[in-house]
Amino acid sequence: MIKFSHFTHLIYLSLCTVHAANASLTGPTTVDFSNSGYSAYYGTANTAFTDTSANTCGVKSLGCYVQNGVAIGVVSDPSNFDNHFHLNSGGIADGGLVSGQAAETLSDSNGLYIRLTDGSAFSLQSMLFSAANTASVAINPIYGANPATNGNGILTPDGSNKLGPDEYWQIFGFNTAVNPNLSTQDTNLYQTLSQLQTEYPTLVAYQTVPNGFNSALTLNSGFDDVNAVWIHYYGYPDLPQNGIAFRAYIDNIDVGAPSVFALPLPSGFWLFTVGLPFLVRRRR
Repeated sequence: MIKFSHFTHLIYLSLCTVHAANASLTGPTTVDFSNSGYSAYYGTANTAFTDTSANTCGVKSLGCYVQNGVAIGVVSDPSNFDNHFHLNSGGIADGGLVSGQAAETLSDSNGLYIRLTDGSAFSLQSMLFSAANTASVAINPIYGANPATNGNGILTPDGSNKLGPDEYWQIFGFNTAVNPNLSTQDTNLYQTLSQLQTEYPTLVAYQTVPNGFNSALTLNSGFDDVNAVWIHYYGYPDLPQNGIAFRAYIDNIDVGAPSVFALPLPSGFWLFTVGLPFLVRRRR
């Protein structure tokens, strides 16, 4: 015979059983950009996937870079349909961090948008992130609103450059794969998750990366269960129109299945457990 204490314990466990979110990933994978493909990708990964046009992020089109069920594109920008990211080997430009191919987001891109091809949840764990300011590519930190170019094509400061905490990269994590109109937001340059959520209601995770960072980056626990991730330069959800220059190389993106989470208890559960002893005693 199951005693009352054992009985209630079994009920509690059955209602609190942890479940993994429905996901296309059953184990970890790494996006290392080793697939042969194109040098630039124009797909808008923040919109619903279709395969009807090369200007969408359909997995059968030229739109997104796709590897192991992970799709990487850019964010739709109605003011500039030339928005894209590059795929190449950085070499000296990335401070020697990347040995093979990497995703290169420049000032002709509003960053990288990462999701699974089926839109399900995942865990973003780590990546190689290089925003190094090297002698050969002197564009990080950015050089103000109107940088000049010298005879060698190297940008020089315009006197209004903002070094330090005002200049960095943002990493957003969303609880939906499709997040349209992102390029029209980020107007108030918020710096905390709660502030950003006023403009991005589906935002659930947030992290920043300073200029000059050139190492492996570990994501915080907020990215353990997300449906999309957007990496972009602070204050630039769309393509800059003012001569701003920035660059980052991203490689070896480690993606895993989402973390487990507790199934919410029904609202009447506690009333049931309070009354259960009386029901059992009356039956006896």
